[in-house]
Order: sequence, then C-alpha cells, then structure tokens
Amino acid sequence: MILEDKIYNNKKVPISGLFCFRVLPVASLSLMLLLGACNAPEKKESDESLLTTMQGRAQGTTYSIAYVDTANRDLSSEVKALLLDIDQSLSTYVDSSLISKFNHKDSIAQVSQMMTEVFLLASQVHAQTEGSFDPTVKPLVNYWGFDEEKKKLSGPADSLVVDSLLQYVGLDKLVLEQEAGGEGTLPQVIFYKSQPGVQLDFNGIAQGYSVDLIADLFRERGIHTFMIELGGEVLTSGKKPDGFLWRIGVDKPVEEAEARSLQVILALDNKAVATSGSYRKFYKREGVKYSHTIDPRSGFPVDHTLLSVTVVTDNCGKADAYATAFMVMGLEKTTAFLAAHPELNIEAYLIYDDGNGALGTAMTPGIKSMVQEVD
Repeated sequence: MILEDKIYNNKKVPISGLFCFRVLPVASLSLMLLLGACNAPEKKESDESLLTTMQGRAQGTTYSIAYVDTANRDLSSEVKALLLDIDQSLSTYVDSSLISKFNHKDSIAQVSQMMTEVFLLASQVHAQTEGSFDPTVKPLVNYWGFDEEKKKLSGPADSLVVDSLLQYVGLDKLVLEQEAGGEGTLPQVIFYKSQPGVQLDFNGIAQGYSVDLIADLFRERGIHTFMIELGGEVLTSGKKPDGFLWRIGVDKPVEEAEARSLQVILALDNKAVATSGSYRKFYKREGVKYSHTIDPRSGFPVDHTLLSVTVVTDNCGKADAYATAFMVMGLEKTTAFLAAHPELNIEAYLIYDDGNGALGTAMTPGIKSMVQEVD
C-alpha cells in the first residue's frame, strides 16, 4: 500500500511511513443518514414512499432504521422485542441481564447464545489485536468513571489502584467450557472465573452486534433493502428506491463544537460501518484529559494523536470491535496492522491531530471509492 498526503487547513500533512486508509468517528459518533442522491451517471425514477422508517431508543442511545418491504409490513414491534432480548443478555445497565448476573457471581455462569456469539467474536479480535480489545475491561472503566454511574475521578489517578485492578483484566482470567450444541447452533459456553472480581463489558461490540441481529431479522422476513443505525453503528443492504447507494455523513472530530460539521460522506454498498473516537466522551481534572478509551493492557486512558476511526467491513459487530481496538492502538500501530492483515477485509478512515492545529487523515485504498469529500 502507498500512503496519500492529505491537505487540511491549507497545509499539506505528510503521512510518510504509514499505510493507506480512512476512518470515521465512534460510540458517541454522529453518522448522519443522507437520503438525497449523490452524483451518479443515471437516475432512476424515485419513490421515497416505498421506504418505511422507524426511530427509537435502546441501549442508552438512539436507533434509526429505513427499509423497503413490498408487503408494507410494520416491523417496529419485532425490532423492539429483539432489542429487549439483547438487553436481557448483554446490557450492563440492566440489573436482571445475564451479563449483570455473571458480573455479580464469584465463579461460574452459563450464558445465552447471544453472549456466546459476542464473546467468541470478541475473543478473535482480542487475539488478533494483541489484547487491544478486551471485554474484561469493566473494572477499569468503573475506576475511571465511564461506567453507568459515571463517578469521575475527584483527583489525580492512583497508579497503585490501577495496577491492583489489572489483576481482574484479561481473557486469561476466564476459563471456558463448551458443550456441543444442536444442529445449526453454536456450542453452549460456560464461563468460569479464575478469581472473583472479573467482569465482562461488551459495550465496545454490542451495538454493532445488535445491528447484525436486526439485519438477520429483516432477511428472515424477506427484506433485503435496508439501512440500520444504532448508536452510530450502521449496516446497509441493497440500494434506496431511487437506485442510489445509502449515504452516511461522518462528523468532523471537533471537541465541544456548537454545530455539527461533516468530515466526509460515505456511499455504502452492502457494508457495515462503525466509528470510535476520543473527542467527545472525556473529562478533564486538574488540566489532565481522560478519554473514555481505556487501554486494557496499561489500565490507563489512551493518550495519542488518533481522534477517530471509522471501520468499514461486512459485519457490524466486527466493525464495532475493531474500531474500538484501533482507538486503543493509535495511528501508527493501526496503520501497520491494516497493512499486515489484508485477509481481514477491513477498510478504515483515520482522522488524527497533526500536532500543529490541523487534522490529518489516512485511509485504506479500498475506501476511496466510498468517500466523498466535504467542502
């Protein structure tokens, strides 16, 4: 791969030594669905009335869905029921959920197929990124004040406390047993904790996984033209009724901006998109900025130049997990990783602080055809 130089704020930003890709913003991401058509050689007759749309709240955020159904069915009740089922398995904000029960147990828990699927995918990403993505990070998230209670540090961080919490972090702290499932089902997984205090947190993957499950629901109903967005994670299938691709706007990573400003627009052709970033979810204490992205290996919030990462691939859970991992890894390690692993079929768009008050970008070659720059 060959890196491109990008020009921002009337200056050329060198990206020498990296490999080429592009990224989008994250969890508190603002991806904006753009229903209007972009430039295309030929425009078909459009009938936006064929689109059924729904919006709502789930998993502490919002969702927006648009789909085309020739039977004109209202699937909103089925989507809501599915999201409730997901919460009962994966939400740490629901005390009665399976993951909450697991976190309060000292040793053992039998889990649902949803937890099994998410855990197996998380384990793959964990291994491939050398621990940059780790679903056992919850004790550290709690300490730094980014859990559901949001009890931020009142003073300087205590490295001794962080070191003590690291004993509960790491997939090696869980012992798994798998029992063969029935035909067409995954093995049943039973989790054993090597010590009390180990907790799971799937917030870095659960929203993308939820999008995939909603997409599966639509396909089971014979619907193959849709756009599903939950918490900024997106999956598209088919084209809009006007024949154009679904278009998603990506916010420029500017802290405390009064008005939204788009960095790029992506035209998605049956792809999933997830963004992770450090420019919104953070707080400052005594002049120190604490990002919500915690490095599970050091125990501390990340401190590097990468501001946001957008990952484009075929599976939204996978995109979500890798976007989280890349924000932990930072610019140089992420670019090197993507160059070394073309077999993962991941495209990315990265936005970083060049150190001189300007934004630099790097992108994988495969994302170029999806990107429309914003003036």
